[in-house]
Amino acid sequence: MKNELKLIDENLKDAENFIGKVLSVKPENGNIKTNAAAKNSKYLPISFVENQLDEIFFGAWEIKDFQYQVVANEIIGSLQLRFFHPVFKTWIERTGCAAVQIQMKSQQNGGDGDITNVRNKITNTLEKDFPHLKAECIKNAARSIGKVFGRDLNRDSEDEYSPLTDQIEALGWVNDIAAKLSTCKTYEDLQLLYTVLDDDQKENSLILKMFTKRKNYLKYGK
Repeated sequence: MKNELKLIDENLKDAENFIGKVLSVKPENGNIKTNAAAKNSKYLPISFVENQLDEIFFGAWEIKDFQYQVVANEIIGSLQLRFFHPVFKTWIERTGCAAVQIQMKSQQNGGDGDITNVRNKITNTLEKDFPHLKAECIKNAARSIGKVFGRDLNRDSEDEYSPLTDQIEALGWVNDIAAKLSTCKTYEDLQLLYTVLDDDQKENSLILKMFTKRKNYLKYGK
């Protein structure tokens, strides 16, 4: 049993390193493009995304269950992006979905303005529109894997990856401080303990609540 727990622990740390040092790395600015036709939104080209999938998963990835349907002048689609996790040695799937426009003739170029009329479709436009849909679905699925695939592009706010082992280590010093707090019998003891904390610990909301609770216990007995 101990060997099994050790293996789980080692795999966990390897997985955290893989996420933190590979999947959570933001793409370089040189690889990020801007779409002027979509309010200058940022995106990663499909060639870059597919190349990243090749490099990170050693070519062990594939597309499954590509489905689509036409709604007015748009094609909407979904697919499963499947990749082999190099740490846990298992296949993982992520769903991707997207929609792209079917290019239609304008009224100035012979169209009648009806986006549901297939006769208004530009000849052979689906030769590029349909592959475009698949590419957008792949990129959408890949973004869910990590920042390296553009997860946080165009988001107003973003979070940073925090490994579970780091949180466990932090919990260790929280418990240590809690134990020391239980030995404080006076306000002077509390002040002395607070002065020896690190700056990060002094600003930690949980630590502050623990000190307040101990102070109230010393004052009111609860």
